[in-house]
This record gives sequence, structure tokens and C-alpha cells, in this order.
Amino acid sequence: MCTIFAGLLPVLPHYVDTQRAAQFTATFDLRLRGDPPIGAFLAFARGQLTVQVPAGQRAHCRISADPGTYMLVTYGRSGPLIPALTGKITASGRRPWLGLKLPRLFRKP
Repeated sequence: MCTIFAGLLPVLPHYVDTQRAAQFTATFDLRLRGDPPIGAFLAFARGQLTVQVPAGQRAHCRISADPGTYMLVTYGRSGPLIPALTGKITASGRRPWLGLKLPRLFRKP
């Protein structure tokens, strides 16, 4: 799953739903658990997404997730509630509630 996520990162900006993200500005530090763990720093600025390698930047929302569960939620195959309640996906930071909004900022593949 981490390999799929790493392959998705370069094309991720092309999947942004520009209508939903039009007035949205926030940053996410997204980390998938595993061996090795993989992460990305996602910066939204009014409909545009920039993907970077995490390098200690402060994010509005930090998400830590089980890779398989995160992919199911991202692709719309599962809701976020049960994974959040069971700890498979956690959000923290200054604005953790943004973690619920992140999947809706992308068009489904």
C-alpha cells in the first residue's frame, strides 16, 4: 500500500476537486504507518495543491494512518468514522477536524 501511495503523490494535484478546494487553504502532514513509513506534506492554496516531502514543516493537520485503511477512505470505499474510532486513522495538530475534509477535496479515480 505504501508503494501505491508513493506512486500516487506525483499525480495527486491532478485529482483535486477545484470547486470544493476553491476557497480552501490549509496544510497537511500525512504519514502512513508501515515499514518503512512514508509521508507527504500537502499544501492547499485556493484550489491548488503542492505535494512535498515532509521536512519538519508545521502543518494545520497531521494525519497518521494505516495504509490500507487510508486508501479505502481516500477512494471513497469506506467512511472515516470507524477507522477514526478504532485508531486506524488519527488526526492531530492545530486544526485536526480538517482531516475529515481531506478526502472530499479530491475527485474519485
